[in-house]
Amino acid sequence: MDSLNEKFEKEVRLVIAAMESERGENELAKYLRPLVEEVARKYIDGYTKKFSLPLTEEQDREAFLAGWKLFHFGVKKYYEHIDEMKERGSEKYDFSEYMTWFIKQGVHEYLRELKEKRNGAV
Repeated sequence: MDSLNEKFEKEVRLVIAAMESERGENELAKYLRPLVEEVARKYIDGYTKKFSLPLTEEQDREAFLAGWKLFHFGVKKYYEHIDEMKERGSEKYDFSEYMTWFIKQGVHEYLRELKEKRNGAV
């Protein structure tokens, strides 16, 4: 078994466990924490620079937490496709890869709303 397949299998086990219990959910969140920290930080820094959107310490913390906003939805959607991915074999994608989009989307929604409030659009 190659390392990519091992990662896929490990993440599948973590997602299944997350769907079955709160303990499993906590283990998956712990596993993903470094990914969320990295992806959210890069996205926050890039967005705030691009749109000249300085953040207070509290807003920065809220933006980071927004990276977790779609966690449950992402877990559920990935879980729904596990059997299909296993059958196709070559079209597998790791949950961490999949979850990256959800992390960015959560942060993006928070920052977009903040930007609109500052610009008086809301």
